[in-house]
Amino acid sequence: MNALAAMLRPLPSETAHVAVPQTRGYIINLLRGLSPVSLENEIQRAAQAGFNLLLFPIYNNGWTLFPSEAARSYGMKRISPLFSKWNPLATACRIAAASGLSVWAYGRPFNFHPRFSIADHKLLHSHPDWRLRTHPDYQSGYHRRYELWHPCPLNPDYRRYIGDVLTEVAHAYPITGAVLYYSSYGLHGGPLGDFPYCFCESCKAQYREAYPEADLAVDAGSNIERVRAWQLQMSHETLDYLRHRILRARRALRFICRARPHWRAEPPTQRVIDRNVRLMDWPELMDSGAVDELLIDPDDEPLSADLGTRVAADYAYLGDRVLFSPIVTVEDPASLRIPIRVLYRYPIPGFIAQFQHLLSSDEAQAIRESYFSEPAMIAEANPVRTAIWLLDQVRLRHQDGSPLGTLMADMLRILTRQLPLPDNFSMLQVIEQNLLGLEQFIRRGRLEPLQVDDDVMRYLGLARRFVRMAGLDVRA
Repeated sequence: MNALAAMLRPLPSETAHVAVPQTRGYIINLLRGLSPVSLENEIQRAAQAGFNLLLFPIYNNGWTLFPSEAARSYGMKRISPLFSKWNPLATACRIAAASGLSVWAYGRPFNFHPRFSIADHKLLHSHPDWRLRTHPDYQSGYHRRYELWHPCPLNPDYRRYIGDVLTEVAHAYPITGAVLYYSSYGLHGGPLGDFPYCFCESCKAQYREAYPEADLAVDAGSNIERVRAWQLQMSHETLDYLRHRILRARRALRFICRARPHWRAEPPTQRVIDRNVRLMDWPELMDSGAVDELLIDPDDEPLSADLGTRVAADYAYLGDRVLFSPIVTVEDPASLRIPIRVLYRYPIPGFIAQFQHLLSSDEAQAIRESYFSEPAMIAEANPVRTAIWLLDQVRLRHQDGSPLGTLMADMLRILTRQLPLPDNFSMLQVIEQNLLGLEQFIRRGRLEPLQVDDDVMRYLGLARRFVRMAGLDVRA
């Protein structure tokens, strides 16, 4: 009886003392002159500006930015030679924790292009069998350079090495997420003449296992669609393998990918295997729950008022069930007003800023005062609490007997039982489906004469996505 009475009491604001869930990411750019002092200054300026999340590189051009036993076991130096006297990752985690920031570790495992290098890579020289290989009919100087810069992501030995590196980080460092850089993935769809990769010995052997007595190089000339479909499947298996390794090490970690938005320039009706884009089907991967969130690369586009249009294009391609956030290139701190506006127009959890210069103390203070005056929690850190905050905003806008307010109060009572950690997948799935039905009900005008504004629709859409994320946490 007491429990029933407690459920029937008027519901207080669930978010009265909870910070706004808004992910404000800051990318640490890897510089040759990085030192403990410069790193500490940069992180403290990011915290001073009001950012709450730090993206720190852990693997770049075949080098780790922490002492790695995995690297040593494969015949490499334990850490990038530029940082042999200190541990950048440990330093970043310590300073970030003291400054109130969480850390997502990100790695660039599939492209060693000199543009991204601060130290010449040695990994593919030590392990030439890990290189991407060109089809024998398309050898050229350009393709040989491409081979030098790209490891084969389908090679089981190389993906095991990356899994070992990621597992080391997950076990030893207090990170809360792992980000894999897929913007420069080496495998593409489309005709063989445009992207004649990969035909390494490992790929040939694995293809023979999938199609007995078939020859990968021959099939690429006569049955390229089957070859691309196989490469796509194997690309997804590599991602699933790396995700499995990370989650076995730390089940609570967020698994995130960074991708180049090829869909903005390509007809969305074309299949990935038919066009010259990276062989990763992001809608399929995200719909299956293999990836928690996608970070959308700025794709060399300047930060401008067109950001909202680009975000809308991302929704059209990725669908409305998944979470993604834009990465914005920041030349002038004043331009942060653009992603801030987008944040309040579209159901995205936040944005990631990649500054082109180090912040000064005055710039950091100006950002705090202009854009981040209120504290914010990382939305992905606790999806149940984030969904509660969002649904409570809807309830607060529809009180005094509104059926929408009553429905939100009921959902909040159920959701609060999933704190601190979600444990009821079936119930969360029911809430997700009910929120989806409610959104459709509203869009069809079935709640008239009740007025529902755009903010409420954004809150409902984001809440539904975070309820889904909580459900995926239960399954993990």
